[in-house]
Amino acid sequence: MTAVATINGAEIGDFYDRHVLGSRPAVIRNATKWPAFGKWSLDFFRTQFADHTINAGNREWRMADFIDRVEKSTPADPAPYLREWPINRELPALLSDISPAPAVTLPNWINGNLLPKRWKIYGGVPELLIGGNGSGFPYLHFDAYHQHAFITQVVGGKDFVMFDPKDTPYLYPLGGESLKTHLTDVRNVDPEKFSLFAKATPITFRLMAGETVFVPAGWWHVTYIDEPTIAVSLNTANASNWRAMSRDMALESAGVKRLIKRVYLETLGTVLPLLPRKAAAWLNIA
Repeated sequence: MTAVATINGAEIGDFYDRHVLGSRPAVIRNATKWPAFGKWSLDFFRTQFADHTINAGNREWRMADFIDRVEKSTPADPAPYLREWPINRELPALLSDISPAPAVTLPNWINGNLLPKRWKIYGGVPELLIGGNGSGFPYLHFDAYHQHAFITQVVGGKDFVMFDPKDTPYLYPLGGESLKTHLTDVRNVDPEKFSLFAKATPITFRLMAGETVFVPAGWWHVTYIDEPTIAVSLNTANASNWRAMSRDMALESAGVKRLIKRVYLETLGTVLPLLPRKAAAWLNIA
């Protein structure tokens, strides 16, 4: 696979079977008609939430000051990248601007009533991403706990580079349970130091405002930004990645707790796909 598939949001058809179960990334155009489109901007966040405190680049900022910094960002002096910022906890007033969740993100079992609340911190809530020219996700990675990622671009665009999990041996992963690699910039890799990288097949594309990218569990990816951008990300889990996610989550527990947690999660992963559609909806897992 050398190019990302592009899909019309009004014609998702067999998206779940083909892309989610098939672990195939895709860009979905017009996946949602959120009020955020045309409403959100850097100035919107600067004026509406000027004194709200955020954490970016390992320090706290007033929202207004952070937005000013994003506007002045350059590749030589990049602004910090706001990421993994839970909207429901930090600015719940924004939730109505990004509702409902795009149909392509369903089913999402992370939000199901059968998952203990203390385990829901690992995803399932929309997160805000804001970056300026020269910023971006700082390293090649795949999402924690083998969760799927859906990223909807609201303002501006950003460049993606992705790699199939099959390319992992050529990406110099750090080893163990690490989600990172030894590669600091996939656009400029030393061919002598990292000779195997030439065997990897990068998938590159630009995600534009109004588009949603599906990043399947385990797919390596990194982003590069050359203009102010605002996006929303959402992590999901269902029959396609539940076993891998439950394994990753169980590894964080110890002894008997780990065993109980893993058995419970893997049992859910076996039973939930067998439930009738109405029962699944009743349990809020559809």
